Amino acid sequence: MKTSNTKKLTKTIIFIILITFAIHRLSCMVIEKTLGYKYYDPKWSFDGNEILFAKEVTTGGDPGGAQYRTDLFTMSSAGKRIKRIAKGVEFGNFCPTENKIAYIKKEWDKYVLVTVKASGFNKKVVCRFRECPNKINWSPKGDRILAVFDEYSYLVSINEDRLCWLSICDGEWSPDGTMIASRKMIINSNGKAMVNIGQYDVKVYDWSKDSKCLIYDDNSSKIIYIAEVENGEKRQLFKYQNEISSISVSPDNKNIVFIEIEKKKVVEEITTFGGEKLSPVAEKVVSRYYIVSIKGNNLNKFDEHEGKAKQILWSRDGQEIRLDSERVYSIANKTIVAKKWPFKTSGYVELSPDGSKYVYQGYISNDNNLTHTGIFMSDSDGNNRRMIIHN
Repeated sequence: MKTSNTKKLTKTIIFIILITFAIHRLSCMVIEKTLGYKYYDPKWSFDGNEILFAKEVTTGGDPGGAQYRTDLFTMSSAGKRIKRIAKGVEFGNFCPTENKIAYIKKEWDKYVLVTVKASGFNKKVVCRFRECPNKINWSPKGDRILAVFDEYSYLVSINEDRLCWLSICDGEWSPDGTMIASRKMIINSNGKAMVNIGQYDVKVYDWSKDSKCLIYDDNSSKIIYIAEVENGEKRQLFKYQNEISSISVSPDNKNIVFIEIEKKKVVEEITTFGGEKLSPVAEKVVSRYYIVSIKGNNLNKFDEHEGKAKQILWSRDGQEIRLDSERVYSIANKTIVAKKWPFKTSGYVELSPDGSKYVYQGYISNDNNLTHTGIFMSDSDGNNRRMIIHN
């Protein structure tokens, strides 16, 4: 009799476990390709096997009064095994050392920082904030997260559940994970100031790949500097006239590229259907690309075109820069060559860790002039394009 009851109990426990697992799998099933949904912000995992992306989801109401939330999903690099990781989040990103995700979500009157495995398991609330951070940055070692707010930041130790308040309102980790650069100073990983680099006029900057230098713009003097971390000395690289939108050090740590943006007021002459002549003022934006060696030599302007550049997209070896869907700048030949990309992007492009694939938010139009937006993937040379998930 006891054996019979034990078998029944065992079967009941197994049944409950199976039902629990089935419910979890149903919550992570592939989402329907419904018009009106928006997929965006794809990111690679550290090993290139997973992709994290966000989906804007309609939660109810008519189109004029609909409410939206953002859900986080993961999928394999082949576009399979789609899982919903979290509902109603602000944003999230991958850990650089393992398949773990950190995201911010509002719960009641607080914003919680949560970590979870890419599989959806081992969810952990790390800490709570009164306000929503503007961004969260993993340290290169994956043991800390920098949460950046409007007037301050918090350095969060993941394993120790410890917070450190910082008087900086932005921050980027050095490649070796020992320092954080901000618009005012360089601090060490414990939050202590090391080098003062300027005031709030510093807008954009980037680390050298060996973590020995910081390249930044000083908007008050209109000068781009390179600062030595060890001794705090700085030297002038370039004096500009308008606005610097991006600074980027090449993956091989040999060159620095920056983009200068000029905004011009242009008067356009138009005539209405009634014959009235109008002269509205429009803004014209011109982007200029410059390159200089990491030592400050051989400054060269290699491109100028209308429109604001989105990003500086290097090849993995640092020998090419993608300018747009039609052109690539060759570092070795110092020339722009035609290398057409067969896709159109509506967001940032991310190169896989091994440099073989791109993933990006984009769009495509069919023969009926219907536009589908979604997440695309292609080889690094632009070939083998495919839409892996769409509206």
